[in-house]
Amino acid sequence: MRKDLFELVPLKCPFCGASLAMLKVHAMRGDEIEEALLQCKSLRCRRVYPVISSIPVLIADLSAYIPTQAGLLRRLEGGCLGDAFTADLERFCGVAASSFRRPSAEEEKAHRMSLAYYLLRQYPMQVTPADRLEGLIPIRRDSALYGIDGIIGKMPRTGGVAVDFGCAAGRFVFELASVADFSLGIDYSFDLVESALRIRRESQLMFELSGEKGELRPATIKFEAGDAGLRSGFIAADVLAPVLPEGSLSIASALNIITELPKPVKTLVSIDRALGPGGYLLFGSTYNWMAKLDDEMLQSLMCSHESYEELFRAVLTGAVSPALLSGAYSIIDERDITFYAYIEKRRYMLYVMDFLLCRKMERQL
Repeated sequence: MRKDLFELVPLKCPFCGASLAMLKVHAMRGDEIEEALLQCKSLRCRRVYPVISSIPVLIADLSAYIPTQAGLLRRLEGGCLGDAFTADLERFCGVAASSFRRPSAEEEKAHRMSLAYYLLRQYPMQVTPADRLEGLIPIRRDSALYGIDGIIGKMPRTGGVAVDFGCAAGRFVFELASVADFSLGIDYSFDLVESALRIRRESQLMFELSGEKGELRPATIKFEAGDAGLRSGFIAADVLAPVLPEGSLSIASALNIITELPKPVKTLVSIDRALGPGGYLLFGSTYNWMAKLDDEMLQSLMCSHESYEELFRAVLTGAVSPALLSGAYSIIDERDITFYAYIEKRRYMLYVMDFLLCRKMERQL
């Protein structure tokens, strides 16, 4: 976590939305804060959130969250954190390493495969042995953005702050830094954003892949973030939590996330709240919406639209009444792009994304 992060992005309490302040710094790594505690300024709240491995963990219920994050559990149990910091986690956050169950071997394997799934989609990779793992290694290697890379290259340099919501392993965060002063990645998974941070710092990441017969093979990601790495950061948070100030962003990216969540309209409203007038929204869905949607707003609107994609265009452009967003969006670019491709048993499989590049306009009163 950069020392000046609060100047760039004044982070908010995910529980009440009040501003956060630095309570105590426990460890530094160069110019970055490695271990620290953040506290809500509201006298009615005063909740405390940890910074672990330079990542602010802005989760309201840490006790329920930590058992779902295998990498975070390993850090708590493995003595990777300072003794004083570990004691303060229990004192201020109610987090005691001894109270959590160690992941089973099956859970660890599932965690590795989940991590590999996102890393494979975003970064060039070397696998040992060098033969291809069927169904795992994507065809495209030159860009994590696939068909989006040409579009972002045409965007003006806006400056300000860009945020990639649901950033996964963080590759697009580095790309956004080319058109913004600072780029921030937000994802619910601590393990994914920690992987992104390690790639940024070390220019590589070693991990394991499971082959067709269940055998483990070492794999290595090599990626130079360069100057973009110096102007980027990551936090672990729920995209629905109010952790960003209203209207604080110049660019918001929501690629392949809206369709993965049970409340897509509510998620879009949350992202819109953080984007300032004149800001750019990069929105994409893969025509593969989550089977079970628990979104009252979506259900009430869907009856008058033929598809989710059509509905979301109407929401963005202000064609639904009453308007759900803080401003209508003009669609600058719209296209189907190849988002992901892989080969399985000599068959090429393509995932196509419905991509929109939009600009937020002032709401007309």
